[in-house]
Amino acid sequence: MVLIVLNTIYWHYRSNRDDPYVNKTALEQFLWLETQLETAEEQGKKVLITSHSPPGMDIDEHEPYWLPSHTKHYVELVVGKYHTIIAGQLFGHMHKDDFRLQLLDSSDIKKSFALIAPSLSPDFNSNPAFRVMSLDKQVLALVDYNQYYMDLDPAFPIPVWQMDYTFSNKYPSTNKFLNADRIDELNQELLNKGNGLFWKAYALSRQVNFWPDYYPRAILYCAMRYVFKQDYEQCILKLRFSY
Repeated sequence: MVLIVLNTIYWHYRSNRDDPYVNKTALEQFLWLETQLETAEEQGKKVLITSHSPPGMDIDEHEPYWLPSHTKHYVELVVGKYHTIIAGQLFGHMHKDDFRLQLLDSSDIKKSFALIAPSLSPDFNSNPAFRVMSLDKQVLALVDYNQYYMDLDPAFPIPVWQMDYTFSNKYPSTNKFLNADRIDELNQELLNKGNGLFWKAYALSRQVNFWPDYYPRAILYCAMRYVFKQDYEQCILKLRFSY
């Protein structure tokens, strides 16, 4: 297993796109990433990718986290050319507990996924949290994680970390792996209005057992499913929701 750590600040939409150094470094990192993926593929290894900010949509601003050209370049690598060796992607930045799919286009059957971990910082109305991932060493695939959190209301003067949930228990499935198919299945449950327990569990988890923000199901579903802005907006229009 290969762990690739990226500095996505160079791909972020707030990076100084007029700065030659930033642009040069952003492109150099893509060249480095492709070299690492090519080497891993040649050696028959699986890859985990981790960084701070994820690709995809910011549902508060309805804009992409990364510059569009960088999002496209990244997705072409991890969903297109090297999708068979990507075991998963681990990101943060959102201060939310969430999941994201990645498709090259809305009709493409090839897909990858990212797990968005909540933050240790209580900013943006959430309890501090962290995760412990579980890996199947035989097939080199993610299978589960335990999430722990600190409830800030009763935490002082003695802070206590406690179990929040285990993914496989909170979101049970016949799929024993934590992969793109599993996140796709979970994504579809967002539109299953008959499954009220799932919706409540998911909505409360996003803020790590803090008072949840209000986001319509359509927004959360489309942001989880589509990494590109145009697909996200078409999804929202299809579901007849206007922001």
